[in-house]
Amino acid sequence: MADKALKTYGRLPAPADPDSFDLYEPAPEGETPDERKRRQARIRKRKQRLAEAKAALEKGVIPVAFDAYPGTAEDVATICDAGEFEEFQEAITLILRNVANLARRDRHAFAQFISIPSRKEADQ
Repeated sequence: MADKALKTYGRLPAPADPDSFDLYEPAPEGETPDERKRRQARIRKRKQRLAEAKAALEKGVIPVAFDAYPGTAEDVATICDAGEFEEFQEAITLILRNVANLARRDRHAFAQFISIPSRKEADQ
């Protein structure tokens, strides 16, 4: 799983010793102030990506992807607007966690929740 997370969150290795990975690039001779700013920005971005990859590995993040039709995308946008979510991943996570809790607590309520008309029509 660690390899998959690294592939997903960047190709940067996560060494045991942070100093063993050279995030810096030496300043070239005759570097202009603008070039220096860009070089330093690249270094900061590398550090950020490395930190994000390490955090994802520590948390056991599993990337999940699926194809959504336009209607589903509109529904997710509606939910995000109503819940004032900045990221759709947060909305999806909360919905899944709450539906799973409903399934554990009350199977009948869960069955009613997932028996939407479009599913019934698809079964016929």
